[in-house]
Amino acid sequence: MLRFSHVVIPALLLSLALGQTEPAKKNPKRGLVSTPSEFFPKDDLIWSNSSSPLSWYWNFGPVATKAYADIPQSEFEFVPSMWGAYTPNGTDSYFLGNLTAEFSKFKPAHVISFNLPDQPFEETGGSDMSPEIAARTWINNIMPLREEHGIKVGFPTVSDPRGGWVEPFMKNCSKMNDGNECEFDFVPLHSFGGFGTLKDNIGKWQSRYVFLFQ
Repeated sequence: MLRFSHVVIPALLLSLALGQTEPAKKNPKRGLVSTPSEFFPKDDLIWSNSSSPLSWYWNFGPVATKAYADIPQSEFEFVPSMWGAYTPNGTDSYFLGNLTAEFSKFKPAHVISFNLPDQPFEETGGSDMSPEIAARTWINNIMPLREEHGIKVGFPTVSDPRGGWVEPFMKNCSKMNDGNECEFDFVPLHSFGGFGTLKDNIGKWQSRYVFLFQ
């Protein structure tokens, strides 16, 4: 599912503008960042109807968007996210416990981890986690999902993979995990700047599946 992604595609907008309603073939490379508005609830249905090629969505959190909660995963997959640490030191496993407690009703195929841990919340909405706390939080919450439950997990979504956060995070993972790295299956990517910046950021993750947020 998660390889390359666009949040909104011009072809979809054009078809909506022309009033086309023919069923669309779902594209596994196209997903939605779901941020519903209470003032325009009908807009939510645009992305989940039969004319939309979008096949999955995420919403920065662990609980499905209300408008899509009753749609089967096979039709519109929800990808939960652990936005950041639930406690200051990262020693808890609340995210893991809450997610696994619902497995009888909903077991995700993919999980996204921390949102912009290398950025302050006040400026960019980042989760502002030190590499040490992020590594501890990962080991307590994300790693068991992959190793014990077979869920594909995404690397922390940093603003700049060359900016000095990634390497300390990986070193802390090894230190806290008996010398083993924190394994992951895909790389969610934020890219701020022009195409050159995007190209450089993707180049950092050669041979990895890249999940392009924005």
